Amino acid sequence: MKTKIVYLSVLFLSLIITTNVIAQKQKSEKKGKSHHACAHMDDLTDAQKSKIEAIHLQKREKLVEYRAEVKIKKAELDKMRLSTITPEKEINAKVDEIAVIKANMQKERISAERAIMKELTPEQQTKYKSQMLHKGSRSSKSGCTHGEMHQKKEMHKDCPHNKQRQ
Repeated sequence: MKTKIVYLSVLFLSLIITTNVIAQKQKSEKKGKSHHACAHMDDLTDAQKSKIEAIHLQKREKLVEYRAEVKIKKAELDKMRLSTITPEKEINAKVDEIAVIKANMQKERISAERAIMKELTPEQQTKYKSQMLHKGSRSSKSGCTHGEMHQKKEMHKDCPHNKQRQ
């Protein structure tokens, strides 16, 4: 019985990963535009663009796999939580498994950012960092807008978003 459950879980995971990867590729082909920080950089060479796009594609594929794993683990966790016979130790172990996958997702994002930085000139790196900061601070935990954060911290004075507010 357990063998069947494991087999079906693996089959289900494979199906989810395959459909998500295909959907992501179709979505990116339809749009033709990327939402990553380099998408708005006009001064990239064709070689840089192709290398960066390859880095993003690889990252997206891995993140799709991780998200599928998280969905399966969360479904398993929900089933365990609803069961009155599942020991709390097993539930905690499942929570830890999900946390490890999410940590791997963050590591993958950071690894891709680092790989992109290696492809850029120092001037392009500065612009890329500014765009990453803007992208990451849209929904800050402090509740501040991007411009308010800049004004409070008095940093990134060359950021185009600060110039718009002044």
